[in-house]
Amino acid sequence: MLSLGFKPKVYVYKNKNYYEVYLTYVDDKIKFLENIKNSIKVSNFPSNVTLGIKQQTFYGLGSYLRLLRRSLKIPTRLLERNTSYNTSRHENSKRGISIGLLRKVNRYFKSQLLEELVSHKFSLSRVKQTKKVIAHYNVVNFETKDTNTYVVGGIVTHNCTSSLELGIDIGSINYVIQYQSPRQPSKLIQRVGRSGHSLKKKSQGVIIATDIDDVFESAVIAKQGLEGKLEPIVAHEKALDVLANQIVGMTRDKWDSTQEEIYKLVKHAYPYRDLTKKEFLDVCQQLNVNRYLFLDSGRIKGSRKGLLFYFTNLSTIPDTKNYLVINMVSDKRVGTLDEEFVALHGSTGVTFVMKGETWRVISVDGRKIYVEPSGEVDAAIPGWEGDLMPVPYQVAQEVGHLRKIIANSLGNNPKKKVQEEYSIDDNSAKKMIDIIQKQKKDGFIPTNHTVLVESQADNVVIHTCLGTKGNETLGRFLSAALAEKIGSVNLRTDPYRIILQLQIVNQKMLEDIILKTKPDDLEFYLEKNLSESRLFQWRFIHVAKKFGIIRRDAEYGRIRMSKIIDLYSGTPVWKETLREIKTDKLDVDLVKKFLKKLQEKRLSLIFRKGLSPLGELGIKERPELIGSGKPDLQILDIFGKRLNQKRVRLVCLNCGDWSQVYTVGELSDEIRCPKCHAKLIGMCGRTQVEVQEYVKKKLQNKPLGPEEQKRYERLRDTSDLIIVYGKKAVKAIATRGVGAKTAKRIFRGMYLDEKDFLKALLDAERVYIKNKKYWG
Repeated sequence: MLSLGFKPKVYVYKNKNYYEVYLTYVDDKIKFLENIKNSIKVSNFPSNVTLGIKQQTFYGLGSYLRLLRRSLKIPTRLLERNTSYNTSRHENSKRGISIGLLRKVNRYFKSQLLEELVSHKFSLSRVKQTKKVIAHYNVVNFETKDTNTYVVGGIVTHNCTSSLELGIDIGSINYVIQYQSPRQPSKLIQRVGRSGHSLKKKSQGVIIATDIDDVFESAVIAKQGLEGKLEPIVAHEKALDVLANQIVGMTRDKWDSTQEEIYKLVKHAYPYRDLTKKEFLDVCQQLNVNRYLFLDSGRIKGSRKGLLFYFTNLSTIPDTKNYLVINMVSDKRVGTLDEEFVALHGSTGVTFVMKGETWRVISVDGRKIYVEPSGEVDAAIPGWEGDLMPVPYQVAQEVGHLRKIIANSLGNNPKKKVQEEYSIDDNSAKKMIDIIQKQKKDGFIPTNHTVLVESQADNVVIHTCLGTKGNETLGRFLSAALAEKIGSVNLRTDPYRIILQLQIVNQKMLEDIILKTKPDDLEFYLEKNLSESRLFQWRFIHVAKKFGIIRRDAEYGRIRMSKIIDLYSGTPVWKETLREIKTDKLDVDLVKKFLKKLQEKRLSLIFRKGLSPLGELGIKERPELIGSGKPDLQILDIFGKRLNQKRVRLVCLNCGDWSQVYTVGELSDEIRCPKCHAKLIGMCGRTQVEVQEYVKKKLQNKPLGPEEQKRYERLRDTSDLIIVYGKKAVKAIATRGVGAKTAKRIFRGMYLDEKDFLKALLDAERVYIKNKKYWG
């Protein structure tokens, strides 16, 4: 296990004459390669990894060059006249292009990839069969399709997620590099198991840690993985939504059965061995209310409606939708968000991170989310299951134990002691020993037998090695109990800490809650905390859909969840939602035992003022986010460029003989008809060819239909503005959601320069996007 200051998770495998590497979140790939080359000294790892040579000819770029030339609409004659570029020769992937010519051509293409190639930041020379590799991994379309795929020093690199751990059985993979802790021993074994797929090979891998918690955790997981100690599997028991589907399914098999007959059959299934008769009847009653079956004097009868319910709910996997994220400034696609993230964080004004930048939600309109760049770095991060993997209790406990081992061996060659038990390199061992030395000097070391509670200002840090679920459970209990006494509480947890932000820090109050609350009362506080959370609302929707209460295609934003939840409080739907959250996100039994041990003084509980080095890590820990890097002026530049590229149709209302489509940017400040030289010019959408006929009919005093009259008046209103303001009026009306009436209001303002005017247009478009969903 290595501890380095960069961010790779890669799969490396040798494919004949080149190595292929799949990376996750590597910002500086050159630094990554240098570290890999200098730091990893293990068998079977490629020893000839280089950063490439300064080549003079590049091959395999033909398709990319052709794509650039066509997308930028660069005339072939211009290139051939000013350079020796030849489309038939240089846009053939089998032919090469010299570095000198590529540098000249890039003055017109302005491609970042080509610039990095000619400056030798990226090299293609070491890759054999370049054309095949580039075509397969889509490198040629990297700038236009944003595949995050590069060819670096003879290594094909591709950004990926943890999804690659499944279904990848390539025999030539010989080494796996995991960036950051895999969080669970089973995940490490699964990922490292992608390598060495043959009888004579062993699976090999390395974890690269990024912070001190990561170092401790990775060391423990590597040890447990080598020992074959996997985390226990937590199975769902008494799942009421599944039970509901199966009861209805049984009525398909036998239309009329007794309640006792079906109950006994259900009890034979292991997950339902502890199901009570009352729980069973409550589910039947819920189905009866929805008419998916009928209850009649101790009997259960099927219904036609139940047939559709049964077949539409065969899968327990929830139907989730993706939302398209659109940058309202540039009117371009940013990416997609899943329904869960939109449900939990998709409110107007919320900021989130996507593609390394922060975005602010302007509006959620159907399946589209309109956003604008935001400079805030304290934002929500769209996550997927690979990121949300809980750290098991067993791993967190051994991390506490490892802290104790190092503390007890300080002054007695702790490095040797640690490396005898754990597979770590010198750098990792040094970092672990350094932090424990600092912690011991500061006072107390939190371990698997010692709970340390620290307070500073309005923050309280509780060091508990209970893992993700354990600390989440304890944190929610404490925040619910404290909220009753002092008001709102902010909560954040990780596998080794609970961080509370309080309005009033009262050590005695916190101590009493921990030591005097009966462990059996824990669930009361948790239910109170969870039932008011957005997490509960999100889960409730899926459970309600599986019970047939809400249609499976219902949109989250259109459901008034608070009223529905109140209506179904205490029903099997409500109870199943709570059960799922407790199973997937919490560990109630673990925390009950933990509180009991504290109260019986089998664990040490220490309170202190101020933050220790390990406590400061919890407070300072922030996601490594990158601000948008787009100040207001740059945003306005992008917005102005978009408006200038907008195509509009101009029609002369004076003669009616002229109609032409222009991009806004190519218009002169004063706009006149080229035929009659009049300034009475109207503007409409570029596809509205028929408006010219309306103008001619009006000039000939022919009657217009109601719709025709309406569109003519709209055209006339735009002409009044164009006469006075010229190109500025066209730019204003070309803005999304800005018509003649809104444009008149905008022009009443005072603007010192073009930027102020663009800002007013952008504000008007923002208001339109935010409010249009409420219009009829």
